[in-house]
Order: sequence, then C-alpha cells, then structure tokens
Amino acid sequence: MEYYAGLDVSLRSCALCIVDTKGNMLFECELPCEADDIADCLSGLSYGIERVGFEAGTMSQHLYFGLTAKGFDVVCMEARQVNVALSAMRNKTDKNDARGIAQVLRRAPQSVGQLLCMFKSGRDFGCQNRPNSFSSKSAFSGSVQ
Repeated sequence: MEYYAGLDVSLRSCALCIVDTKGNMLFECELPCEADDIADCLSGLSYGIERVGFEAGTMSQHLYFGLTAKGFDVVCMEARQVNVALSAMRNKTDKNDARGIAQVLRRAPQSVGQLLCMFKSGRDFGCQNRPNSFSSKSAFSGSVQ
C-alpha cells in the first residue's frame, strides 16, 4: 500500500497528514516548519511514504531541498491549483488543508504534473506546464510599461 503526506506550511509550524491509497487518514500532527523535524517525524513512522506534497509559498524552497536531501519524493504544488482543489472544504484549518493536500496527491499521482512547480536549480523556481508568455516581444506589444 502507498502512503501520501500532505503538509500545510506556515512560517513557524506546519500541519502534517498521512493518508493511504484508499484515502484513510492514518496520522496527523503539528510540527515546527523545519525540514529536519519533518523528515525525522516521517522516518520514525512505520509507513513508507510514496510522496510528500505542499503548496508553493515562502518556505517552499527550504522544505523542498531539505526533504529531497533526506530521500523523500517531494512535490511543490502551485498555490492557485491547490486553492481550487481545497475550495469545497467547509472548515478551512491547517489540519484540514494538510488532509486535502494529501488527498490531492493520492487521487492524482499520474496527473500531478499538471499541478506541480518544481525547483530547477537553487535559484530558479519555474512551473513545468505554465506557458512561457514572455518568450517573444509580441507578449509586450500594446502593454503599458
């Protein structure tokens, strides 16, 4: 069975939720927003985590590289897409958002590329499936500068 970890990240803390392939919630907790603390928590569990996901934000780069260095398959989802997926939830809390992010990872592992923003290098953060609207000068024609 595969297990997915969703993180709702803020500057000081993050909510963690783990769901299985069937969508059953197995574990929830609140952690400091540090890659080492999150990795230690995930490694200490008996579940083999298939994928860890969170939405893009202030701490994204720090968590992405920190968790990837610890051997986790990490995805950073575009905030607008996650917002659409979580908009149907009645109670918007950190714990529920983490649960929703884990469910997004579980439901769409093959199509998750449509939601992902991946870090290309230490400085460059780009979205895979976003069209490059600035590739030609015609994108700026008629715009106020």
